[in-house]
Amino acid sequence: AEKFVADKVDLVFLTTNNAALAARQATDGTDVPVIFTFVIAPAKTGVVESIAQPGGNMTGVLNPLDVFIGKRVEFMLKMDPTAIRLWVPYNPAYPTVTAVLEELHAVVSLLGIELIETEIDAPADVPAALAEFDEAGEPAFDAIIIFPDLTVQEPVAWEAILDYANRHSLPILANTPPQVEAGALFGYFSDNVVTGKQAARLADQILRGTAAGELPVETAEQFLTVNLKVANAFGLELSDDILRQATRVIR
Repeated sequence: AEKFVADKVDLVFLTTNNAALAARQATDGTDVPVIFTFVIAPAKTGVVESIAQPGGNMTGVLNPLDVFIGKRVEFMLKMDPTAIRLWVPYNPAYPTVTAVLEELHAVVSLLGIELIETEIDAPADVPAALAEFDEAGEPAFDAIIIFPDLTVQEPVAWEAILDYANRHSLPILANTPPQVEAGALFGYFSDNVVTGKQAARLADQILRGTAAGELPVETAEQFLTVNLKVANAFGLELSDDILRQATRVIR
C-alpha cells in the first residue's frame, strides 16, 4: 500500500480486511482513494467510520457473511434438519472472526442449535483437533461451518476437514465456491464478477470527482450454490424450493 501512495496512483483497488486495514493506514492523510471488496463488517473492524458515511478516502463493497450467517444456518437446517450441533473451527486473531461469531451466537440461541467451537492458532491445529475427535469415537457434531478465516482455509486444514466430513457423512457449509466444488454441501456467498461490477461503478464515480469517503459502502449480493452429488451421497433429500433458490446446482 505504501508503494501505491509513493507512486501517486489514481486509485487503489483491493480485497480482504487485512489489505483494507493496511491501505487505510498507508493512505491516511493523502488524497489516494481506495476501493475494497470482500471485506466483512468494515465498520466494526475499523476499515470505515460507518457504512452510510465511510469517511476518509475509502469505500467499497462489503461481504455480508456476518449479517447473513443466520440465513446460511437456516439453509443448513432445511437441507439437513438433524444438523443441530455445528462445529466451528476458527482463529480468534483473524480480523473477521469476531463479527461473524457474534452474529452466529445470536442466531443459534434463537434456533436452539449447539455450537462446538475450536480455537486454532495455525492450520495444523485443525487436523490435530479432528484427530482428537476421531479418538473419542463418534463425531461430537452434525455439520461443519467454514468461517471467512484463511487459517482454516489453508490446504492442510481444509483437506483434513473434507476428509473427516466425508468419512462421517457430515455436511459442510462452505465459505467459497471451490469448497462446494470440492465436496462441501453448499455455500451462500457473493459472485466475483457481480461484486467486481459493483466496485467498478464506484471507481467510475471516484475517478469522475466524487470523494470515496462520501460514497456509501455497498453490499455484495449473495448466491446459493448446492452440491447435489454430496447431498445424494449423504442421503439428504433436498426440496424443490431449495433447488429453485440455488443459482448453481452441482450434479
